[in-house]
Amino acid sequence: YAASVVAVELREEDDCAVLIVEDDGPGIAPGDRERVFGRFVRPDAPRRAADGGAGLGLAITREIVLAHRGTVVLGQSSLGGTQAKVVLPLA
Repeated sequence: YAASVVAVELREEDDCAVLIVEDDGPGIAPGDRERVFGRFVRPDAPRRAADGGAGLGLAITREIVLAHRGTVVLGQSSLGGTQAKVVLPLA
């Protein structure tokens, strides 16, 4: 949902790999940031109409991350949109 910019950062921190992906899109409201990890969940009507996606991407992402003993959280991007932060143990 980026308007024009996506930033990706990967670093090592406290024996974990930290992946941060940010965009300058419309963002996800704080009240929806946990809910959108559910299957087939779409946060708002305009996205449902224009996207054509199934609402599975974040659900699949979370399951993969959890299977590898990691975490994934959504927040506000410094670019104005959404920030996704994935933390995975290196060992």
